[in-house]
Amino acid sequence: MTKNTFFLFAMAAALTLPSLAVAQEDEEEDTPTVGGKPAPAPAPAPRKRVDDGFDDGSEPGDGEGADDPKGYRAKGREPAARRPRPAAPEGDDGDLGFDDSDGGGEEADNSEGAKRRRRTARRGDGEKATDATAQFRKSKPSSNERPEWEKVIEVAAGVMLLSRSFDFNDPIEPKSPSNYRSGMVPAIIFGGETYPLALLGRGPLANLGIVGHYYRVPVLRSQLPGYVEPVETTLHQFEVGLRYRWNILGKLASPTLKAGLSFGRLGFVIHWDPSLYQVPLPNIVYLYLKLAIVSLDVPFVANKRWSLGATASFDYLYIFTAGDIERTDTSGYGRSKTAGIDLGGGLYATFGGFFLRATGFYRRIFYAFDNQCYNDQTGCHAAGGALDIYQGAMILGGYAY
Repeated sequence: MTKNTFFLFAMAAALTLPSLAVAQEDEEEDTPTVGGKPAPAPAPAPRKRVDDGFDDGSEPGDGEGADDPKGYRAKGREPAARRPRPAAPEGDDGDLGFDDSDGGGEEADNSEGAKRRRRTARRGDGEKATDATAQFRKSKPSSNERPEWEKVIEVAAGVMLLSRSFDFNDPIEPKSPSNYRSGMVPAIIFGGETYPLALLGRGPLANLGIVGHYYRVPVLRSQLPGYVEPVETTLHQFEVGLRYRWNILGKLASPTLKAGLSFGRLGFVIHWDPSLYQVPLPNIVYLYLKLAIVSLDVPFVANKRWSLGATASFDYLYIFTAGDIERTDTSGYGRSKTAGIDLGGGLYATFGGFFLRATGFYRRIFYAFDNQCYNDQTGCHAAGGALDIYQGAMILGGYAY
């Protein structure tokens, strides 16, 4: 090696060694030491779990991405919503009301017992909600529930006072026919109505029912001029038919309309003995169809315990036959066009299922004889017409369900 070469290597080493020393000093200043040796690198701080109000079944510290197992957040997306944790009561520390005064502080108690208590609390909240829903449904009336005003069956019995009068109009033969008058006589009456389809549920047919009644005068004797002894007499009536009711407003305090058809029989028979007496007045037995045009019940006061109201009715009678009075021989007056009307009204009161009614009635039946048998000289009587009137009052008591 020549002197010039050696001199060049010496100069290069002199320039390189100071720069290496400075870099080493900078590195030593940045690296912490312990006992003259470099300190180990600190462990990364554990990721703090953020309670976002959802419970995904994982525990704090389960590892990176425990609350985001699919790494949605790393991709800039939020994970799908999870089942929400039940809200803690105001002022509580979020443990659903359990006492964490055993040192848990603000951190949730994640022991197995605490988790079981939280699950039990959630189940309890669900059961309370179910009970509340059931109670609400129970308090809310069902569409199939029968309302208070919609009775299924009604039975009644009572007493009645009535009178009857029968008068011929424009008599031809005889000139002075035997008319009839009676004072007020007592009668017993039974009645009822039922709406069986109301038991099967609500609907238009639930208000279609069957009605009927029967009354009879137990003791009645007729006394006519020229006869010494009064004669036993029968007066009774029977009706059965269909009714449709309509509660106008659909509530207990609403008026109720009823209409329908009934078939009826009304008999007034004087038990004459033809061998002893000449029959002065033919017996009458009406067979008729009653068109119940309207029956209206109007409550003044009505609640579940009692009610008070008024009732009114109007009916038309189409009479098929009137009995012996239409005979064409010597005991009758021949064929007649016969019809009638019924008027009624009164007051009623109810107490629970029991009721009481006080009503009056007026029935007017009118005749128009054709006098064909008289013109044919069959020996029958003749008159322009006749008027048969029944009127009175009744008191009925009964029970409705």
